[in-house]
Amino acid sequence: MERIIEIDFQRCLRAVAKKWLALLLALIFGLLAGFGVSLAFFEPENEYAVYSEVSCVSASSISEVPFYAELVKTVNVAQRAVTLLDEAYSVSEIINMIQANYSDNVDSGIPVIEIGAQTTEPEKTVAVVDAVTEAFVVELQALRQDETVRRLGESSTVELLYNAKQTRLLVTVGTAVAFVLLLVVILVLREVLALRLDTIKDGLLGGQLKLIGVIPRQKK
Repeated sequence: MERIIEIDFQRCLRAVAKKWLALLLALIFGLLAGFGVSLAFFEPENEYAVYSEVSCVSASSISEVPFYAELVKTVNVAQRAVTLLDEAYSVSEIINMIQANYSDNVDSGIPVIEIGAQTTEPEKTVAVVDAVTEAFVVELQALRQDETVRRLGESSTVELLYNAKQTRLLVTVGTAVAFVLLLVVILVLREVLALRLDTIKDGLLGGQLKLIGVIPRQKK
């Protein structure tokens, strides 16, 4: 007859509780391993998205907007932005830093160009994005020879994209929990699959055999 495997939860809990020291060590090693992983593979600084929006009321069709968005990363706009900044930036640095996207405004249907950058220094990047936005508006107004192009909002918006401290903490704690759970699974499996007989029911193959009698143990 094959042995029927039954899970005795109380027995498993007792087996796990007896190994409290091993669980504690697993927790400590997990914390150390998680901390090491967070240092090795995750950036130490927060990352932010800085962006501003420009409405293109002057665009006669949506097909013109991609061309306008390409103007954001031109030398003329970058040179004009450099003159507006207090800190020294080169034209190539600004061009490489800035990104431009375009879309339709959901409420008004007016094409909108978004000028932005990803950075770990939001204060400095806000100044760059503001300068590029102002330079772009002037450049596009000169190109279109009208003033219908305007900026939406007075200053750039800053959004947190990556929280370094929170991410590292979650990785460290998650690794420690994984170590402990793995050890618990191993202990439970070892207890469930153990061949020793702890109860009379174990010796009867889960009730498949009949108990004829019990031989008392003689005390010496």
